[in-house]
Amino acid sequence: MFKRLGISKLAYWPVVLVMAGALACGGGEEESEDAAQNQRGGRSGMGAMARTGASIPVEVKTVGRGNIAATLLTYTSLEAERHVDVVSRTQGLVKTILVEEGDRVTEGQPLAQLDTDALELTLREREVNMNSLESNYKRSQELVEQELLSSQEFEQTKFQYEAAATQYESAKLQLEYATVRSPFSGIVTERLVEVGNLVNANDVVFRTADLDPLLARIYVPEKDIGQVRPGQSVRINVEGSDQTHTGRVALISPIVDPESGTVKVTVEIRDRMGTLRPGMFTTVNLVIAIQENVLQVEKKALVAEAEGSYAFLFQDGTAEKRLLEIGIAEGDYVEVLSGLSDGDSIITVGQEGLRNGAPVRIAGQIPPAAEGMGGSGGEATQAPAARPANEGGGRSGGMGGGRMMAMDLDQMKERMFQNPDIKAAYDKQVEEDPSFAEDEERQRAFLIQQMRQMRAQRGGGPPQ
Repeated sequence: MFKRLGISKLAYWPVVLVMAGALACGGGEEESEDAAQNQRGGRSGMGAMARTGASIPVEVKTVGRGNIAATLLTYTSLEAERHVDVVSRTQGLVKTILVEEGDRVTEGQPLAQLDTDALELTLREREVNMNSLESNYKRSQELVEQELLSSQEFEQTKFQYEAAATQYESAKLQLEYATVRSPFSGIVTERLVEVGNLVNANDVVFRTADLDPLLARIYVPEKDIGQVRPGQSVRINVEGSDQTHTGRVALISPIVDPESGTVKVTVEIRDRMGTLRPGMFTTVNLVIAIQENVLQVEKKALVAEAEGSYAFLFQDGTAEKRLLEIGIAEGDYVEVLSGLSDGDSIITVGQEGLRNGAPVRIAGQIPPAAEGMGGSGGEATQAPAARPANEGGGRSGGMGGGRMMAMDLDQMKERMFQNPDIKAAYDKQVEEDPSFAEDEERQRAFLIQQMRQMRAQRGGGPPQ
């Protein structure tokens, strides 16, 4: 047996057996550590991936170009352009209510009708009195022409007739006031009376508002007011809605508030769909410039650190950390002034906790299987088939590879290179393929393959 195996090779079998036992113990510790991490609320398997360099699943998007608007951000509540208390202009009982809250009305449209019985009687009484005095006035005019009536008596008759005519017109006007009308076109926002209520002159009976346009009064710091001009575009967003409304700057106050150091700016919003209401809390973005066709990325792809904002590029299965120079931001996107180029693939999900050069893969894609590195010319050697557990008095041949993936690569080399044949095979592979020395996954696969071959030889059969 010594002759067949050779004394030099036989001397290393205890090393392999000791290493296999250590790997089995190490695997149990890793599982315990991952289980403890799960109990702490950590992500399953991330600890092992960080230690071993196994590829981390991420989501990737391509850097593109688009338009981004530079805005001044402020907040305010919407107001109606006109909000008026509609009052009764005469006294009377409410007989009929003709509109309800939320109804659209036009200028002059009746809103309510007061009782008119007493007003109509007053009007007829004053009409009769006016007609009587008108007759007296006409007779006096004829007598004056015939010099049968003094001018003083004529003037007195004329005055009485004109006073009666004025009283008649007043009674007629009071009758018209018994119909409460809308002062302008708008919406009834509140009804304050019920049928049968007695209202007096100047009592508020309705409230109406003109909602076209709505107004947003904002206060711009004096240092920024030079960037604001009449007609400038404004974007309006309200809570609970993803819709963006547009408006324009209508008025700019000519004075600066000395207490706040701001200038009042009035914005008009035309709401053709009728979705906005006075009193709504809004976010107002005053567009001061639009940057066209600029490089932009999603904000969620950025990693903020003390030195600035970083992004991770997806480069052939590794994460490359880049420091970015950031410009203006709008919504979910931010302008990139330097650090990225068109077509770059950046990691948008999974970049938290990544390090520069970490192995990554696109989520949903199956990572490439480990390839054997034995043989010349870079040809892969097939891994040995798993043997039954009762052969060789041990475990399945695939068990060692899974345990070794949980070990540090340098530790694997230190243990495996105690066998000069494995060290020689490793050096040969590096010489034939220099990139092999930079690829941790390929090195792990190579060492696992060598260990499987040794175990197959120990079992008395050649590796499959």
